[in-house]
Amino acid sequence: MRAMNVLQVVLNLDYGGVESYVIRISKAMVRAGHHVTVLSQGGPMTELLQDSGVGLITSPLNSTTLPKLIGEIKDHGFDIINAHNYNSGRIGCPIARGAGIPYVLTVHGPRGFFRRVLYNCWSDRVIALSGADKRGISGFLGRSPDHVFTSFCPISTDVYYPRETDLGKKREFLSEPDGKLIVHISRFSNRKAKVAFEL
Repeated sequence: MRAMNVLQVVLNLDYGGVESYVIRISKAMVRAGHHVTVLSQGGPMTELLQDSGVGLITSPLNSTTLPKLIGEIKDHGFDIINAHNYNSGRIGCPIARGAGIPYVLTVHGPRGFFRRVLYNCWSDRVIALSGADKRGISGFLGRSPDHVFTSFCPISTDVYYPRETDLGKKREFLSEPDGKLIVHISRFSNRKAKVAFEL
């Protein structure tokens, strides 16, 4: 397989799941022999790209910077542009069209019906990171299910594995000491708090 030259677009590199996913997949692609650059407005997670072999282009990402970015991106000879989530797609899609580069959108999370129907930066084929995300964007007036591909975000069993839990903790959180304790970690937001409390 020939090495590809890939541009990953993520609006910001602040702390979050989308951002950490982009950093992890970019590093993994470099280890596999590909050339990868991240286009972003920057943020505290940029330091995780240092000495990784992943290139970084930082710029304000808005309609006024698009013409300059299109020219700059065109000169880099990218094979494909992968935008991560909807706001990043609003930047990655027009850059890809203007530079004549193939474009793919990766969806990280749900999208409300009207926001989904009115969104105009879809790629021909879309990557969804869960079955629920695929169903959400391929519903009524959505993308064709045949054009949405699921690529799960895995948990490394080398890093995370079942461990014995302190009996005091089990008594604090579980009604039965033989039960399983599952910890859900996410940033505090109305959307994610509901998931945590339902566990």
